[in-house]
Amino acid sequence: AMRKFPSSYRQYRIFKSHTNNFKHIDTTLWLYQITTGFIMFFFGSIHLSLMMTQPDQIGPYASADRIVSEWMWPFYLILLISVILHAFIGLYRLILKWGIFVHTKKARTNLRKGLIAIIIIYTLIGLMSLGQYMIIGYQHMDKVGERYQP
Repeated sequence: AMRKFPSSYRQYRIFKSHTNNFKHIDTTLWLYQITTGFIMFFFGSIHLSLMMTQPDQIGPYASADRIVSEWMWPFYLILLISVILHAFIGLYRLILKWGIFVHTKKARTNLRKGLIAIIIIYTLIGLMSLGQYMIIGYQHMDKVGERYQP
């Protein structure tokens, strides 16, 4: 997909005008997947470097402290949405590429509806998880740095 990505601003403007003129959903989804891929590249690198340099900070209290006390919740919210969208747009494109579904408008519409439902479910699960870490973080604010003892 990166081979087809516009490499200059002029190419991007042409691509954007074609996208707006044709209003083809698959082209728009491809643009979303490229965008979420860039976000994941940078945000995922930050997340992985945090996890590799501070493995002792992985746990319910330390993770909740990072999300609330260090104001990382917007970072993880953006990462969560990017990962979910990137994965399921990619799955949609692979299903179409491999011809698993019959190539009709109705089949594509049903496939998109199914994937939208799955995206909503996964987003809700991720938001509940992030919300729970925020609740733990707010309850634990006066003891930042304390480790969880099972």
